[in-house]
Parts: sequence; C-alpha cells; structure tokens
Amino acid sequence: MLTTFDNLSTNLLNQLAQLIQNIATAIHPEKILCYGYRTSIYQDWSCFKEDTGCQETTKATFDLLVVTGNNNNQADHEILQKIDLLANSLDCEVTAVVQPLDAVNELIAKNSRFLITLYHKAILVFNAANNALITPPAAPSHEEIKTKIETTWNKCFRTAERFYKTACFCLDNGWNEKALFDLHQATQHTCMALLRVYTGYRSTTHNISRLLALIENFSFVPSTIFPCSTEEETALFYLLNKAYSDARYKENYSIPTEIANLLKKRVHQLLLVSEKLYNKKMMAIQNSRTTTFPLTAADTTA
Repeated sequence: MLTTFDNLSTNLLNQLAQLIQNIATAIHPEKILCYGYRTSIYQDWSCFKEDTGCQETTKATFDLLVVTGNNNNQADHEILQKIDLLANSLDCEVTAVVQPLDAVNELIAKNSRFLITLYHKAILVFNAANNALITPPAAPSHEEIKTKIETTWNKCFRTAERFYKTACFCLDNGWNEKALFDLHQATQHTCMALLRVYTGYRSTTHNISRLLALIENFSFVPSTIFPCSTEEETALFYLLNKAYSDARYKENYSIPTEIANLLKKRVHQLLLVSEKLYNKKMMAIQNSRTTTFPLTAADTTA
C-alpha cells in the first residue's frame, strides 16, 4: 500500500491529517485508506463587500475505506454519522465505506476488484498496526475482468431497465405511487451497476444520495441529473430518494402526475448517461489490453 500523496496541497494534507486523527480517536479503526479526493474551488468578488478583494474558498471531499476491528460493536450507519459530523467540523466532506477486517481479508482472498485496487493504489492514512491485511492472490486475467464486468452490467442494468419500464406502465395507468417506487429502484440499480463496473464495489444501500456520492469518485455526470441546487430541485430529489420506503409505508402517500413525469425524465436521462459511461469503461479496458502473439480466434472477433 502507498503512504504518500503526489498532488495534495499542504493545506489539504493538514486538513486530511486532522480528519484522520479525529476519526481514529472517535472510532478506533484498524486501518483507514484514502482512495480518492475531490476539491471544489469557489472565487467571488463584489464591490458591495467590505473586503473588496477576491476571495477563494476550497471545499474538499475525501473517499475513505474505514477498516474496523472484528470486535467493534458500532453499527455501520452510526460510524458513518460520526464521520460526517467530524468532517463537517473541519469544513470538508467524506464519502466512507466501512467494513470489518475479517470481511476485508475474506473479500481480498476472493479477488475483490475494489479491495485489491485499494490494496495496491490507495493511500494508507491510518494504521493501528494490530492486524494486517492479507496479501492479494494473483490478479485475474484481462479477459476474466472484462467478462465479469460485462456479466455484472448485463444483470444489474437490465434490472434497472425493467424497473423503469414498469414505472412507465404504472404512470400510463395513473398509478403514480407505484411508479415512483419503481423509479427509485431503477435509479438504485443503475447506480449499483455503475459502481460495480468502475470500482467493483458492491453496495446494498437504498440511499440514492449515498450511491451518487460514491459514484463521484469516478464521474460527476450522474449527480448533475439531480443537482439539488434550489429548494425545488432538493425537494424533487427528496421525493425520489424516499420513495423506497414512503411508497410502501407512508399513509396517504400521493404523488402529483407532473412530478412523477418529471422524475421519469430524470431517471431516463440517468439510464442514457450510464450506458455511455459503461461503453467508455469497456473501451478503456479494451484499449489497455496488451497485444501478444500469436493471436487467437477470440482476438480476431473482439
């Protein structure tokens, strides 16, 4: 595992170091790995401000794998809430994945693409040095990776498409509440498909907000479909994100037709964007393949 960042500024390094120290103190993990970060830089100036100079603000988001001890009794959602609060106190954001050490080692032994990539390429930012991660087995072949990604996509994305088609049928028949549930499921399975294609990470959450945050590690495009930049946009996304539970359990639950149709358009846009991202990933995999001779029949039909 790597232990240094190549491109992180001194200010952000210090912010990350403080964040990791706070997380370690609050949660007592075995290890923490950083596998991505993003920064948003805002510049503003106004002649109506007392300070007439141009101001620049940097907001950072860190992607972390938090490996807990096997005897840790805290629920994952409790750990995630603690991490969010600690990040907010330092004016940054964290997208965290929490897994116990035994589960991490078990998945590494099974050639988890997500964890093996982190093992070789992520930055080890905290190490309790109590227990070690196992050494990954031999990497799967290029064809094995390609086949696994294709199989995963065909299963997860086709499920998303079926939920979307069901939602369209429900809307045509005035069943708006059932339609919104299916639109939520179409969105969830699309996000899950993208995560597995790009990272190998298998998420089980129904929280679309969290799924989109995880996807931002490799693409901002899906998040732009649900910008949450105004109160109206935030309320629209909230309806979709809560539809998984509200459509089934909330009494007197109802959705206006115009809102359902608007969300239908957004989810359809997500499906189209996701197919483009999948094709881009598959093209990158194909281009990264090392050509060796002699060629086989599979090579000539690729």
